[in-house]
Formats: sequence, C-alpha cells, structure tokens
Amino acid sequence: MIKAQLADSKIEKVTVFLSGAQVVRSAKISVSSGKTEIRFNHITPDLDVNSVQVKSEGDVAILSVTHEKDFLGTKPSITEITKLENQRETIQDKMATDKSLLTVYKREEEMLIKNQSIVGQNTGLKAIDLKESIDFQRLRMTEVLAKQLELDKIIKKSEIEVLKITNQIAQIKGNQGEETSVVVVTVLSNNPTNVNFTLSYFVVNANWIPSYDLRVKDISKPLNMTFKANINQNSGENWEDIKLSLSTGEPQKQGNAPVFGTWYIQPVPQVKTMKFLAPEIKYDNEVSKPQADEKYALEEVVVVGYGAVQINYQQTAKSFDLPQPYTINMGSENFQVQLKSLEIPATYEYYVAPKYDKDAFLTAKIVDWEQYDLMAGTMKLYFEDTYLGDSYLNVDNQDTLSVSLGRDKGVVVSRNKMTDFRKKQSLGSNKVDSRGYEIVIRNTKHQVINVTIEDQFPISKVKEIEVDKQEADEADVNKETGRITWKLNLEVVL
Repeated sequence: MIKAQLADSKIEKVTVFLSGAQVVRSAKISVSSGKTEIRFNHITPDLDVNSVQVKSEGDVAILSVTHEKDFLGTKPSITEITKLENQRETIQDKMATDKSLLTVYKREEEMLIKNQSIVGQNTGLKAIDLKESIDFQRLRMTEVLAKQLELDKIIKKSEIEVLKITNQIAQIKGNQGEETSVVVVTVLSNNPTNVNFTLSYFVVNANWIPSYDLRVKDISKPLNMTFKANINQNSGENWEDIKLSLSTGEPQKQGNAPVFGTWYIQPVPQVKTMKFLAPEIKYDNEVSKPQADEKYALEEVVVVGYGAVQINYQQTAKSFDLPQPYTINMGSENFQVQLKSLEIPATYEYYVAPKYDKDAFLTAKIVDWEQYDLMAGTMKLYFEDTYLGDSYLNVDNQDTLSVSLGRDKGVVVSRNKMTDFRKKQSLGSNKVDSRGYEIVIRNTKHQVINVTIEDQFPISKVKEIEVDKQEADEADVNKETGRITWKLNLEVVL
C-alpha cells in the first residue's frame, strides 16, 4: 500500500535568466518505511514540465516524478473563512453595543442642555444652590462629551477592522477558481527516516534586463557607473524571502551549432532563370533535445566578488549572486536591484559636426571594458550633477567602448559663410561657384578639452562638374568621401 503525504515546500532560490527563471524549492519530510507518494502542492502551473528535477538527501530511492494540474489546491478552507466570519461578527456585536452607548450619552447631553435652561429661568434658587447645580452640570457635561469622543474613536477603529476582514474573506473566495499544479514524487524507504528534498523547475514568464546610471562629475575624473537589473516576474507564484541570482544565460535558445547542408543551384526552364535554393540547416540528432539536467545546469568555473555581489563565470554565461534575500511578488514589473558600482577610467572627447548641429557632444572612451562585465542596456546619463536623458550602452565587438554623454553647452560652436569666398562667375560656357566657411569653437569650461571637428567637401558624381581647390588647414581629408577631420586640444578661455 502506497502512503500519501503532503510536502510543505518553500522557495529558497531563484535564478533569473535573460529569458525565463529557474526556481528551487526545499522541504523536510518524515518518510515511513515502504512506498510513499509525496505531493508538492501549490506549484505554479506555468512551469516547464521537462525541466522538473527532484533530489533527496537521505536513505530513500526516488521511483518516479510526475506533474499534474490541480484545480482544488487553492480553494478556500471552510474553517479559515468561518474563523474570519466569526471574528467579524464579534467585532460587529461590540460595535453595536458601543453605538447604543453613544446614543445614551447623546441623550444625556440633550437632557443637561435642557436642565441648564430650566436652572437659568428659576430665580427662586439660592446662590449657593445655583452654583452647585452649575458646577455639577459643567462637570457632567465634560464627562459626557469625553465619553462620546472616546466611543467615536472606538467605533471608527472597529469599522476599519470589519472592512479589513471583509476584504480578506473576499480575496480568499476570489482565489478559489485559480489553477495550481502538483509535483508527485514516489519514494521507497527501508526504514522510517527524515529526508531533505530539493525540487527545481523552469518558468518562462520571468526575465531581467540590464540598465545603468552613468555619472560624470568632471571630465578630469573617472566616470561612475552603477550596474542595475530590472526584473519582471509573472511566473504564477510569489517569490518570498529568496536567494536571488541573475544569469546572462538563455536556456530557451537552441544550444546546438548549425550543420550546413549542400547548396544546390538548378535551372527553372519556365522562366529561363536560375533558381537558388537556400541551404538547409540541420542539427545533430544525438543532441537535438537537451536533457533537463543539462539544459539548466549552472556549473561554476570562476567566482569573483564585487563588494557584496559574487560573479560566477561559467563556460557560456555568468551569473550575479546577490547576498541579501529578496521578495518579488507575481506581477512585479521592473523590480530593480543594484549589482555593482564602478569607478571606470575614461578618456573624454568632444565631437562637433557644425554643418548639421551646433552643439558639442561629449563621449567617454573606455579601453579594456571587458573586465567590468558590462552588457548592452539602457542608461540614464548625469553630467555635472544634471540629468541629461536616456541613452543605450552598445557593447558590440569593439576594442574601445564609446559612450555618448549627450550635449554640453560649455563648448560653443559656430559655422559661418565667409563673404570673401562667396562668389559666382561665368567663364565661357563654364560656371564657377566658390564657397568658404569658418568654424569657430570656444571652450568655456575650466579645463583643457579634446575636440574632434568634422565637416565635408562635396564630391562630384558626374564629369561635367569638377570640385577643386579644396583647402582645410591642419585637417585630415578623405578624398573618397570628402570628410574633413580636425583633432584639437582647446585651452581654457580666460
């Protein structure tokens, strides 16, 4: 006879990938001798069934692991609802008593007011008796009003408690149609024993996106880059007080290299043209379907610590292990965590193309950027304590990483036509058009800056038009494109 037992499991760790997440649960179970069917209930129905893995620490053998949907697992407990309803009824009864008592005090207040009117009209009372009557009514009126104020506060507090309990009951009842799932593990044990189980599975509806805050206080200092992660969580269950790891891996993508087929070319007689057939891409059949334990394995190779965050390097990915526990509820969008903050040496350079834009654009160039574990992502830019806007960090294959820091009004640029060169004339059947431009750039900042200025000469596409006498002092000129480039060091304007 197979005994059945429920496992009260808890999510211990979640590894979030760029697409998807791996959830790890744990549970400690007392297993009897013989066969036992252990049911891990309240599991998200959105898991990848092929990814389910169960491990045990104890003297048991795992015979089978199955997964099934459970529409009854989240139906509210009658006992729980009854308990809340009884609690609400008790508060409501007390609130009714308090309201009745409040009514009594209000009636007494009305009676005291009428007595004051009667006393005021009765001139036959002695002065001492009148004083005692007035003192008594004042004292009693004070007590009555204080009691009314106290009861008002108690009643309002009770109303809030009743509303909270009513909402809680409605929430429990509202969840009764939600679907969950169950992982059923059948084990065999020769003796009664305590066993630690670990259940892991992959969920699709979760991911993280790299983002950065990039700050430059001064172009004479390194730039400060804060590397962050925006996490989206729609896995179908809450992650409460879990160890969090962020991986650059993408387990959902096919991991097998393509195999080229033969590219055949054959004629198509009907239209007397050649038809090109695209090569067929095949995958090695022996490894076409990765096993669950291979698909989501995170084999650590090197571990590096950046402050409190550890970076684990694998063969094809790296992961960031955060030290503190996190709670990320289902439905969370752009839940942000900080991975590390870096001071990165950079070379700052201004770029100016005054033909198209009169502003100077500041760029930071970073060499050996691979050592900082940067990834492509959005950036928020701050320069000299001013928010400049958003940009994008592109880490495509390049030796030097160039980061645009936006416009800097501290570099003033102008491009003006030179009247001495502006002329048109005709020589026989030929027409000559002469033009000249002057570019003026002024450094109003407090330090020397490097500037690249670009302009262009026109290039003729027809032999009837000739472009000659191109002059650009101290500039590099590309004869094929007509691009003109100056690289200057500008001193501070005093």
